[in-house]
Amino acid sequence: MKKFERLFKILYGTGLLLIGFIVVDVLVSVILFCFKLNISVINFWSSLIITLITFTLIGAKNNKSQINKLLSIGLFMVMLFGAIFVASKIYDSSYDGNSYHKGAIGMMAHGWNPVYQTAEDYSDNIFHIRGAKIFTWIDHYQNLSWIFGATVYRVFGNIETAKSLNFLLIGGALFILVNYFKRFKFKNLQNMILACVTVFSPVVISQFFSFYIDGNLAITFYIYIATISLITFELIKNRRITADLLFIFFFSICILANLKLTGILLVAVGILPLAIYLTILMVQKKIKAADYYKLFGMTIFSILFSILVIGSTSYVKNTLTMKNPFYPLLGDNRSDIITTMQPAELMNKNQIEKLLISVFSRSDNVQLYSWKALEYKIPLTWNNDEINSLNITDTRIGGFGIFYSFIFILSIAIILGYLITAFKDKKGADDRAIYKIITSCVLISILLYSVLPTENWWARYAPNIYLITPIALAIILGRMNQKSEDHLAKILSVILVVTIFLNQLPFLYFKSITPKSNRAVKMELVEARAYIEKNPQSKVVINNHYMGVFYNLLDHKIVKADGSNFEFLKREIDDEAKEKHPHVFFWGRALY
Repeated sequence: MKKFERLFKILYGTGLLLIGFIVVDVLVSVILFCFKLNISVINFWSSLIITLITFTLIGAKNNKSQINKLLSIGLFMVMLFGAIFVASKIYDSSYDGNSYHKGAIGMMAHGWNPVYQTAEDYSDNIFHIRGAKIFTWIDHYQNLSWIFGATVYRVFGNIETAKSLNFLLIGGALFILVNYFKRFKFKNLQNMILACVTVFSPVVISQFFSFYIDGNLAITFYIYIATISLITFELIKNRRITADLLFIFFFSICILANLKLTGILLVAVGILPLAIYLTILMVQKKIKAADYYKLFGMTIFSILFSILVIGSTSYVKNTLTMKNPFYPLLGDNRSDIITTMQPAELMNKNQIEKLLISVFSRSDNVQLYSWKALEYKIPLTWNNDEINSLNITDTRIGGFGIFYSFIFILSIAIILGYLITAFKDKKGADDRAIYKIITSCVLISILLYSVLPTENWWARYAPNIYLITPIALAIILGRMNQKSEDHLAKILSVILVVTIFLNQLPFLYFKSITPKSNRAVKMELVEARAYIEKNPQSKVVINNHYMGVFYNLLDHKIVKADGSNFEFLKREIDDEAKEKHPHVFFWGRALY
């Protein structure tokens, strides 16, 4: 274990830098927005310098720790610019990515200030469309990912670099969680397996190369839950809170609350059960009152900072303009984005019923007007249609994978078996007593979020549901460490890990063939530029308001920044349209 001690510290420092840089970058940009300073190259580089200087100055000053910090900084720089490079080479072909995600990022990078101007007003001189629903999302959704992406795009001139956020969060989560599991007394290989199983969920893998943010929300939620759990453990076991945990706690709340509106719900339900438990311990004087109030103060500060400062471009803006901080998803004037997206079989069902129907149905992208019935399945069975349905970023039914129904049953069985055994054991002096309470509180958080109207049947909206899988695996591995002769635990651990890998395999396969589709998009971009250069009077027609495609074309000098040589076509492009407009280059739907 000690042989890898230094490596773990270096990786942990890198993880801190990766998520810390994201928060600093967005904070700097929001402050500049408030002073009417739009995004420029200053945002990215100044944030990077601030992050590195702060990291260097905080903490121990002995030579060994400083060398470790320098190595962490070196690895961080490699990962940061490596992530940007990889992202630049991969084109997002998703629906949402090429509409409002890229659209918002592109407008911010080219001069839109969301504090003082609506997206519709800014874009009117370029896109010439008003009243489109897309502007509601761009103006009022939480926008941390867009702000960060816009600062990267502004520096590197390729809108695809903006999705480097995905890779930074994945890397940060892996490095932090490996360290956390080590502190929970797992072995080195177990640390890595647990971190990988936690981070690489089906949703994260399926959205790996896209601008969708559900995977990022899930990753941040897992960091958040793990951090709260470790803080609780440290408070009870060692009667202290270390500064590194408070930093990560703060960063995770800032990111979680500002990726999506549901993030603020995850913050609340994630901490509520453990907060109640810690309050009881404080009253009983089993933890230090000073540490309790330090955590309580940090929680309140982090939430307020996330909403009022980092979230000033969404929560505060929505309150001032719409009298509702949670617009457009909650309130009297909310927009319903779910009803037509769900299959008819889920109508009028409660959240738990919807979840169970989805988990135990064949994977499929069925929605209300698909006119297709759901098909229930026996766990561990599959067909080719199921596998093919996973080749998108947001499969609706059975979106956790073809084998997840079995993983779901096995995980619940392991957790219930553990809790029954743990609460029968009356010993309260060792770590196991703390583990069972923390596990129980996390499970209560998962259940609380499951009964809220958050549409847990759709995998992309259910980061809490997948969390039971790494919890179950951690229980089994912990059992193996306590009783090396426990053959049942060894068998269950192998079955669970192998099934998880096989379940994730189709998602990994579809990501592995992304370069092939990339080549087709790149070829189309080259041909488009050549066509426009030979026919400078031609107009580029972008299909169906895909604003993101405009910025791809702008990066490749195919359209002009003022929008003078392009227009939107509000319907699918067909042969009749091509014959009607032979002088126009037609750009396909969402880079497909």
